Amino acid sequence: TFRNPSLAEIRELLRASRTIAVVGISDDPARPSHGVTTSMRDFGYRILPVNPALAEWQGIPAHPTLAAAVQALGPDERIDIVNVFRRPAQVDTLVDECLRLGLHTLWLQQGVINEPAAERAVADRCERGDHACQSLTGLEERRAVDRHADDEHAVAQPGHQHATGGR
Repeated sequence: TFRNPSLAEIRELLRASRTIAVVGISDDPARPSHGVTTSMRDFGYRILPVNPALAEWQGIPAHPTLAAAVQALGPDERIDIVNVFRRPAQVDTLVDECLRLGLHTLWLQQGVINEPAAERAVADRCERGDHACQSLTGLEERRAVDRHADDEHAVAQPGHQHATGGR
């Protein structure tokens, strides 16, 4: 059965990550996807906006699909986290796309629950021996990590370099 990663696993994921694709990002400052993504960018993460209705987000070119975002990457670049701002019913299709593209980490927002899709994603990766796979749910986990960041230096502060090197 599926379980969320521990806070220690989340901290390590955030420490090791550089690039975040944001599926369902909005250019409306009142939407949660806008504020959360602005914070991620300010923490030093590279943002790849994914929304077919946007040409760009805050000056960053937007991509209509995850596949298009992957194609836009250089040969030594990868998407570390796919941060999802979509309804639970749309997660199945997104999991299929992530599996097809070899994207290893989904971060779903609080209240976006699709257990069968999460279990399928984990099972598929385990069958292929991919133990880096993690599925994350909830902004509460991120907020908990952020609250403890000062004590454990888990997350870079806005305007500073990431603890494991430049972003």
